[in-house]
Amino acid sequence: MSRGLGLAKSHFREGLKRPWEARWYENGKQKSKFFDSEELRDKYITAHNRKKKQFGSRYSAEMLARVDRLLEASRLVPEADPMDVYRFYRDRYLVQKFGTDLRELVAEYLAAKKATVSEGHFKTISFFLGQMVDGIGVEKAELIDLKHAQRYVDALQTRLALESVWNHRKDIRAFFNWCVRLDRLEANPFANVQLPEVVRDEPGILSLEDAREWFAWVVEVDPVMAALMGATAFGGLRQSAVLRLKPEDLDPDGILQPARKTKIKRRHYITGLPGNVFPWLDLLTDEAYELTPNAFKLRRSRLITRYRKHVSDRHWSIPKNAMRHSFASHHLAAFENPALTAKLISHRGDMDTLWDHYAGSRDNRGQLITKERGLAWFEIVPPPSEDDQQDADLDDITVPFPAADRKAASK
Repeated sequence: MSRGLGLAKSHFREGLKRPWEARWYENGKQKSKFFDSEELRDKYITAHNRKKKQFGSRYSAEMLARVDRLLEASRLVPEADPMDVYRFYRDRYLVQKFGTDLRELVAEYLAAKKATVSEGHFKTISFFLGQMVDGIGVEKAELIDLKHAQRYVDALQTRLALESVWNHRKDIRAFFNWCVRLDRLEANPFANVQLPEVVRDEPGILSLEDAREWFAWVVEVDPVMAALMGATAFGGLRQSAVLRLKPEDLDPDGILQPARKTKIKRRHYITGLPGNVFPWLDLLTDEAYELTPNAFKLRRSRLITRYRKHVSDRHWSIPKNAMRHSFASHHLAAFENPALTAKLISHRGDMDTLWDHYAGSRDNRGQLITKERGLAWFEIVPPPSEDDQQDADLDDITVPFPAADRKAASK
Protein backbone atom coordinates (compact mmCIF):
# COMPACT_ATOMS: atom_id res chain seq x y z
CA MET A 1 0.00 0.00 0.00
CA SER A 2 1.50 3.37 -1.02
CA ARG A 3 1.99 6.15 1.48
CA GLY A 4 0.48 9.62 1.11
CA LEU A 5 -2.84 10.60 -0.40
CA GLY A 6 -4.60 8.22 -2.82
CA LEU A 7 -7.25 8.79 -5.48
CA ALA A 8 -10.88 8.87 -4.35
CA LYS A 9 -13.42 6.38 -5.73
CA SER A 10 -17.21 6.33 -5.62
CA HIS A 11 -19.28 3.85 -3.60
CA PHE A 12 -22.93 3.44 -2.66
CA ARG A 13 -23.87 2.19 0.83
CA GLU A 14 -27.43 0.84 0.83
CA GLY A 15 -29.43 1.62 3.96
CA LEU A 16 -27.41 4.61 5.18
CA LYS A 17 -28.99 8.00 5.69
CA ARG A 18 -26.28 9.48 3.43
CA PRO A 19 -25.47 6.52 1.16
CA TRP A 20 -23.24 8.16 -1.46
CA GLU A 21 -19.65 7.58 -0.37
CA ALA A 22 -16.27 8.92 -1.54
CA ARG A 23 -13.50 6.53 -0.46
CA TRP A 24 -9.70 6.89 -0.63
CA TYR A 25 -6.53 5.79 1.17
CA GLU A 26 -4.32 8.17 3.11
CA ASN A 27 -0.98 6.89 4.45
CA GLY A 28 -2.24 3.32 4.24
CA LYS A 29 -5.53 3.98 6.07
CA GLN A 30 -8.94 4.02 4.45
CA LYS A 31 -10.83 7.31 4.62
CA SER A 32 -14.48 7.98 3.71
CA LYS A 33 -16.81 10.92 3.31
CA PHE A 34 -20.60 10.57 2.85
CA PHE A 35 -23.01 12.80 0.91
CA ASP A 36 -26.75 13.35 0.49
CA SER A 37 -26.63 13.02 -3.30
CA GLU A 38 -24.65 11.41 -6.04
CA GLU A 39 -23.97 14.83 -7.57
CA LEU A 40 -22.33 16.20 -4.42
CA ARG A 41 -20.24 13.05 -4.02
CA ASP A 42 -19.00 13.15 -7.62
CA LYS A 43 -18.18 16.85 -7.31
CA TYR A 44 -16.08 16.14 -4.23
CA ILE A 45 -14.28 13.20 -5.91
CA THR A 46 -13.45 15.35 -8.94
CA ALA A 47 -11.96 18.08 -6.73
CA HIS A 48 -10.11 15.55 -4.56
CA ASN A 49 -8.49 13.77 -7.49
CA ARG A 50 -7.58 17.06 -9.17
CA LYS A 51 -5.68 18.10 -6.04
CA LYS A 52 -4.08 14.70 -5.85
CA LYS A 53 -2.71 15.12 -9.38
CA GLN A 54 -1.71 18.74 -8.70
CA PHE A 55 0.02 18.30 -5.34
CA GLY A 56 0.95 14.62 -5.45
CA SER A 57 0.83 12.49 -2.31
CA ARG A 58 2.52 14.90 0.10
CA TYR A 59 -0.59 16.51 1.55
CA SER A 60 -3.46 15.04 3.51
CA ALA A 61 -7.08 15.64 2.59
CA GLU A 62 -7.43 17.74 5.73
CA MET A 63 -4.57 19.96 4.69
CA LEU A 64 -5.98 20.36 1.20
CA ALA A 65 -9.31 21.27 2.72
CA ARG A 66 -7.59 24.02 4.70
CA VAL A 67 -6.05 25.28 1.47
CA ASP A 68 -9.54 25.47 -0.03
CA ARG A 69 -10.76 27.36 3.01
CA LEU A 70 -7.83 29.76 2.77
CA LEU A 71 -8.49 30.39 -0.90
CA GLU A 72 -12.13 30.97 -0.14
CA ALA A 73 -11.19 33.47 2.60
CA SER A 74 -8.73 35.29 0.34
CA ARG A 75 -11.54 36.05 -2.07
CA LEU A 76 -13.08 38.27 0.63
CA VAL A 77 -10.03 40.61 0.68
CA PRO A 78 -7.73 39.61 -2.21
CA GLU A 79 -4.96 42.08 -1.26
CA ALA A 80 -4.67 40.80 2.36
CA ASP A 81 -1.46 38.94 3.28
CA PRO A 82 -2.40 35.62 4.97
CA MET A 83 0.46 36.03 7.49
CA ASP A 84 -0.85 39.45 8.50
CA VAL A 85 -4.32 37.97 8.92
CA TYR A 86 -3.05 35.15 11.12
CA ARG A 87 -0.90 37.51 13.20
CA PHE A 88 -3.87 39.79 13.70
CA TYR A 89 -5.97 36.85 14.86
CA ARG A 90 -3.23 35.68 17.19
CA ASP A 91 -2.50 39.11 18.65
CA ARG A 92 -6.01 40.48 18.90
CA TYR A 93 -7.82 37.35 19.94
CA LEU A 94 -5.65 34.51 21.16
CA VAL A 95 -3.08 36.62 23.01
CA GLN A 96 -5.60 39.03 24.49
CA LYS A 97 -7.62 36.07 25.74
CA PHE A 98 -4.89 33.62 26.73
CA GLY A 99 -1.63 35.67 26.77
CA THR A 100 0.70 36.31 29.72
CA ASP A 101 0.30 39.50 31.72
CA LEU A 102 3.59 41.43 31.53
CA ARG A 103 3.40 42.67 35.12
CA GLU A 104 2.88 39.13 36.45
CA LEU A 105 5.80 37.84 34.37
CA VAL A 106 8.08 40.56 35.73
CA ALA A 107 7.01 39.71 39.30
CA GLU A 108 7.85 36.04 38.65
CA TYR A 109 11.27 36.99 37.27
CA LEU A 110 12.07 39.24 40.23
CA ALA A 111 11.10 36.52 42.69
CA ALA A 112 13.58 34.18 40.98
CA LYS A 113 16.27 36.86 40.78
CA LYS A 114 16.13 38.07 44.36
CA ALA A 115 18.21 35.24 45.78
CA THR A 116 20.96 35.56 43.15
CA VAL A 117 21.91 39.26 43.24
CA SER A 118 22.86 41.83 45.86
CA GLU A 119 20.18 43.95 47.51
CA GLY A 120 21.33 47.09 45.69
CA HIS A 121 21.36 45.37 42.29
CA PHE A 122 17.94 43.89 42.96
CA LYS A 123 16.51 47.35 43.69
CA THR A 124 17.98 48.63 40.42
CA ILE A 125 16.51 45.75 38.39
CA SER A 126 13.12 46.17 40.08
CA PHE A 127 13.10 49.89 39.29
CA PHE A 128 14.08 49.46 35.64
CA LEU A 129 11.54 46.69 34.98
CA GLY A 130 8.79 48.58 36.81
CA GLN A 131 9.47 51.59 34.58
CA MET A 132 9.30 49.35 31.52
CA VAL A 133 5.96 47.78 32.53
CA ASP A 134 4.42 51.21 33.09
CA GLY A 135 5.92 52.87 30.04
CA ILE A 136 5.90 50.38 27.17
CA GLY A 137 2.12 50.59 26.67
CA VAL A 138 1.45 46.86 26.20
CA GLU A 139 -0.16 44.61 28.81
CA LYS A 140 0.51 41.20 27.25
CA ALA A 141 4.12 40.09 27.02
CA GLU A 142 3.57 38.26 23.73
CA LEU A 143 2.50 41.49 22.00
CA ILE A 144 5.76 43.35 22.61
CA ASP A 145 7.82 43.54 19.43
CA LEU A 146 10.90 45.40 18.23
CA LYS A 147 8.87 48.52 17.41
CA HIS A 148 7.54 48.76 20.96
CA ALA A 149 11.01 48.13 22.38
CA GLN A 150 12.76 50.68 20.16
CA ARG A 151 10.10 53.31 20.84
CA TYR A 152 10.45 52.77 24.59
CA VAL A 153 14.26 53.03 24.54
CA ASP A 154 14.13 56.12 22.30
CA ALA A 155 11.84 57.78 24.86
CA LEU A 156 14.30 56.96 27.64
CA GLN A 157 17.02 58.91 25.85
CA THR A 158 15.01 62.12 26.20
CA ARG A 159 15.20 62.01 30.01
CA LEU A 160 18.20 59.85 30.98
CA ALA A 161 21.92 59.96 30.32
CA LEU A 162 22.94 57.60 27.53
CA GLU A 163 24.99 55.38 29.85
CA SER A 164 21.93 54.98 32.10
CA VAL A 165 19.84 53.98 29.07
CA TRP A 166 22.43 51.32 28.21
CA ASN A 167 22.19 49.93 31.75
CA HIS A 168 18.39 50.07 31.59
CA ARG A 169 18.34 48.15 28.30
CA LYS A 170 20.82 45.57 29.66
CA ASP A 171 18.53 44.65 32.59
CA ILE A 172 15.43 44.54 30.35
CA ARG A 173 17.24 42.28 27.87
CA ALA A 174 18.19 39.95 30.70
CA PHE A 175 14.52 39.71 31.70
CA PHE A 176 13.33 38.83 28.19
CA ASN A 177 16.22 36.36 27.72
CA TRP A 178 14.95 34.62 30.85
CA CYS A 179 11.46 34.50 29.33
CA VAL A 180 12.81 32.92 26.14
CA ARG A 181 14.96 30.44 28.06
CA LEU A 182 11.90 29.25 29.99
CA ASP A 183 9.78 29.08 26.78
CA ARG A 184 7.50 31.83 28.05
CA LEU A 185 8.18 33.86 24.90
CA GLU A 186 9.40 32.97 21.43
CA ALA A 187 11.89 35.82 21.05
CA ASN A 188 13.47 38.73 22.90
CA PRO A 189 11.96 41.98 21.53
CA PHE A 190 14.84 44.04 22.98
CA ALA A 191 17.56 41.90 21.37
CA ASN A 192 18.04 44.20 18.36
CA VAL A 193 17.21 47.57 19.89
CA GLN A 194 19.69 50.17 18.62
CA LEU A 195 21.47 52.74 20.79
CA PRO A 196 24.24 55.26 20.08
CA GLU A 197 27.63 54.27 21.42
CA VAL A 198 28.60 55.73 24.77
CA VAL A 199 31.69 57.93 24.56
CA ARG A 200 33.28 57.33 27.93
CA ASP A 201 35.28 60.00 29.72
CA GLU A 202 38.79 59.29 30.88
CA PRO A 203 38.67 57.44 34.21
CA GLY A 204 39.19 59.68 37.24
CA ILE A 205 42.63 58.85 38.65
CA LEU A 206 44.19 60.32 41.76
CA SER A 207 47.78 61.46 41.31
CA LEU A 208 50.58 59.89 43.32
CA GLU A 209 51.18 63.20 45.11
CA ASP A 210 47.50 63.71 45.97
CA ALA A 211 47.22 60.13 47.23
CA ARG A 212 50.25 60.50 49.51
CA GLU A 213 48.92 63.76 50.98
CA TRP A 214 45.31 62.52 51.28
CA PHE A 215 46.13 59.24 53.01
CA ALA A 216 48.72 60.88 55.29
CA TRP A 217 46.03 63.32 56.45
CA VAL A 218 43.01 61.00 56.60
CA VAL A 219 44.83 58.27 58.55
CA GLU A 220 45.41 60.84 61.30
CA VAL A 221 41.83 62.19 61.46
CA ASP A 222 39.85 59.02 60.63
CA PRO A 223 41.86 55.75 60.56
CA VAL A 224 38.70 53.68 59.87
CA MET A 225 37.97 55.58 56.63
CA ALA A 226 41.66 55.46 55.72
CA ALA A 227 41.56 51.65 56.03
CA LEU A 228 38.37 51.29 53.99
CA MET A 229 39.56 53.57 51.20
CA GLY A 230 43.05 52.07 51.30
CA ALA A 231 41.62 48.61 50.62
CA THR A 232 40.26 49.96 47.33
CA ALA A 233 43.18 52.23 46.41
CA PHE A 234 45.89 49.63 47.09
CA GLY A 235 43.95 46.35 46.81
CA GLY A 236 41.57 47.10 43.94
CA LEU A 237 38.45 45.91 45.78
CA ARG A 238 35.12 47.46 44.92
CA GLN A 239 34.06 49.82 47.68
CA SER A 240 30.84 47.82 48.11
CA ALA A 241 32.92 44.66 48.59
CA VAL A 242 35.14 46.37 51.17
CA LEU A 243 32.07 47.35 53.19
CA ARG A 244 30.99 43.69 53.27
CA LEU A 245 34.31 42.39 54.58
CA LYS A 246 34.48 40.54 57.89
CA PRO A 247 37.57 39.64 59.94
CA GLU A 248 37.30 35.99 58.91
CA ASP A 249 37.60 37.01 55.22
CA LEU A 250 41.19 38.19 55.72
CA ASP A 251 44.30 36.04 55.97
CA PRO A 252 48.03 36.65 55.46
CA ASP A 253 47.89 35.40 51.87
CA GLY A 254 44.85 37.20 50.56
CA ILE A 255 41.19 38.15 50.85
CA LEU A 256 38.20 35.85 50.50
CA GLN A 257 35.03 37.26 48.99
CA PRO A 258 32.25 34.66 49.44
CA ALA A 259 29.75 34.42 46.57
CA ARG A 260 26.99 36.10 48.58
CA LYS A 261 29.17 39.19 49.00
CA THR A 262 30.27 39.72 45.40
CA LYS A 263 28.57 41.67 42.64
CA ILE A 264 28.70 38.67 40.28
CA LYS A 265 27.64 36.17 42.97
CA ARG A 266 30.75 34.01 42.50
CA ARG A 267 33.31 33.12 45.18
CA HIS A 268 36.50 35.10 44.69
CA TYR A 269 39.70 34.42 46.64
CA ILE A 270 42.14 37.24 45.90
CA THR A 271 45.85 36.47 46.09
CA GLY A 272 48.86 38.24 44.61
CA LEU A 273 47.86 41.54 46.22
CA PRO A 274 50.43 44.33 46.55
CA GLY A 275 52.15 44.22 49.91
CA ASN A 276 51.17 47.73 50.96
CA VAL A 277 47.45 46.89 51.13
CA PHE A 278 47.89 44.74 54.24
CA PRO A 279 49.04 47.56 56.58
CA TRP A 280 45.89 49.43 55.58
CA LEU A 281 43.73 46.37 56.22
CA ASP A 282 45.34 46.08 59.65
CA LEU A 283 43.63 49.36 60.56
CA LEU A 284 40.15 47.83 60.15
CA THR A 285 38.21 47.74 63.42
CA ASP A 286 34.78 46.57 64.55
CA GLU A 287 33.50 50.03 63.64
CA ALA A 288 34.66 49.54 60.03
CA TYR A 289 32.94 46.17 59.75
CA GLU A 290 29.63 47.68 60.89
CA LEU A 291 29.67 50.77 58.65
CA THR A 292 26.75 50.93 56.18
CA PRO A 293 27.15 52.18 52.57
CA ASN A 294 25.16 55.33 53.28
CA ALA A 295 27.15 56.06 56.42
CA PHE A 296 30.37 55.54 54.45
CA LYS A 297 29.30 58.00 51.72
CA LEU A 298 28.30 60.63 54.26
CA ARG A 299 31.55 60.23 56.20
CA ARG A 300 33.66 60.44 53.04
CA SER A 301 31.81 63.57 51.92
CA ARG A 302 32.48 65.27 55.25
CA LEU A 303 36.14 64.26 55.14
CA ILE A 304 36.56 65.78 51.67
CA THR A 305 34.95 69.02 52.91
CA ARG A 306 37.41 69.12 55.85
CA TYR A 307 40.34 68.31 53.60
CA ARG A 308 39.50 71.18 51.24
CA LYS A 309 39.90 73.54 54.16
CA HIS A 310 43.10 71.77 55.19
CA VAL A 311 44.69 72.30 51.75
CA SER A 312 42.93 75.64 51.12
CA ASP A 313 41.42 74.40 47.88
CA ARG A 314 37.62 74.49 47.76
CA HIS A 315 37.61 72.68 44.40
CA TRP A 316 39.68 69.68 45.52
CA SER A 317 37.79 66.43 45.08
CA ILE A 318 38.13 62.70 44.60
CA PRO A 319 36.77 61.76 41.15
CA LYS A 320 34.04 59.13 40.94
CA ASN A 321 35.44 55.61 41.55
CA ALA A 322 38.90 57.20 41.62
CA MET A 323 40.38 54.81 44.19
CA ARG A 324 39.64 51.70 42.11
CA HIS A 325 40.57 53.41 38.82
CA SER A 326 43.79 54.62 40.43
CA PHE A 327 44.63 51.12 41.60
CA ALA A 328 44.09 49.61 38.13
CA SER A 329 46.07 52.31 36.32
CA HIS A 330 49.05 52.28 38.68
CA HIS A 331 49.08 48.47 38.97
CA LEU A 332 49.06 48.04 35.20
CA ALA A 333 51.87 50.57 34.79
CA ALA A 334 53.93 49.16 37.68
CA PHE A 335 53.75 45.44 36.97
CA GLU A 336 52.89 45.33 33.25
CA ASN A 337 50.79 42.24 33.86
CA PRO A 338 47.25 42.84 32.56
CA ALA A 339 46.13 39.33 33.49
CA LEU A 340 47.05 39.90 37.15
CA THR A 341 45.51 43.38 37.21
CA ALA A 342 42.31 42.03 35.66
CA LYS A 343 42.18 39.20 38.21
CA LEU A 344 42.64 41.53 41.18
CA ILE A 345 39.81 43.82 40.10
CA SER A 346 37.57 40.84 39.17
CA HIS A 347 37.73 41.54 35.43
CA ARG A 348 39.16 38.18 34.42
CA GLY A 349 38.72 37.55 30.70
CA ASP A 350 38.20 41.28 30.10
CA MET A 351 41.76 42.41 29.35
CA ASP A 352 40.83 44.34 26.18
CA THR A 353 38.61 46.64 28.23
CA LEU A 354 41.38 46.94 30.79
CA TRP A 355 43.92 48.06 28.20
CA ASP A 356 41.51 50.44 26.48
CA HIS A 357 40.50 51.99 29.79
CA TYR A 358 43.76 52.20 31.72
CA ALA A 359 46.90 51.77 29.60
CA GLY A 360 48.73 55.06 29.09
CA SER A 361 46.44 56.87 31.55
CA ARG A 362 47.08 60.29 33.01
CA ASP A 363 46.15 61.26 36.54
CA ASN A 364 44.10 64.23 37.71
CA ARG A 365 47.19 66.43 37.45
CA GLY A 366 47.71 65.44 33.82
CA GLN A 367 50.81 63.37 34.55
CA LEU A 368 51.42 60.17 32.60
CA ILE A 369 51.38 57.14 34.90
CA THR A 370 54.79 55.59 34.30
CA LYS A 371 56.26 52.40 35.70
CA GLU A 372 58.20 54.40 38.30
CA ARG A 373 55.09 56.27 39.45
CA GLY A 374 53.15 53.02 39.50
CA LEU A 375 55.69 51.32 41.75
CA ALA A 376 55.75 54.35 44.03
CA TRP A 377 51.96 54.11 44.43
CA PHE A 378 52.38 50.72 46.07
CA GLU A 379 54.87 52.09 48.58
CA ILE A 380 52.23 54.28 50.24
CA VAL A 381 51.64 52.86 53.71
CA PRO A 382 50.22 54.23 56.96
CA PRO A 383 52.74 55.56 59.48
CA PRO A 384 53.86 52.94 62.02
CA SER A 385 51.88 52.71 65.24
CA GLU A 386 53.52 53.61 68.55
CA ASP A 387 54.12 49.93 69.33
CA ASP A 388 55.68 49.36 65.90
CA GLN A 389 57.85 52.44 66.35
CA GLN A 390 59.04 51.26 69.75
CA ASP A 391 59.92 47.85 68.27
CA ALA A 392 61.82 49.58 65.46
CA ASP A 393 63.66 51.77 67.96
CA LEU A 394 64.68 48.72 69.96
CA ASP A 395 66.00 47.06 66.81
CA ASP A 396 68.21 50.10 66.20
CA ILE A 397 69.74 50.08 69.69
CA THR A 398 73.32 48.76 69.78
CA VAL A 399 74.18 47.07 73.06
CA PRO A 400 77.98 47.33 73.71
CA PHE A 401 79.88 44.19 74.59
CA PRO A 402 81.78 44.14 77.90
CA ALA A 403 85.52 44.57 77.38
CA ALA A 404 86.28 40.86 77.90
CA ASP A 405 83.60 39.86 75.44
CA ARG A 406 84.89 42.37 72.86
CA LYS A 407 88.32 40.84 73.05
CA ALA A 408 86.87 37.35 72.66
CA ALA A 409 84.75 38.47 69.76
CA SER A 410 87.71 40.10 68.05
CA LYS A 411 89.60 36.79 68.17
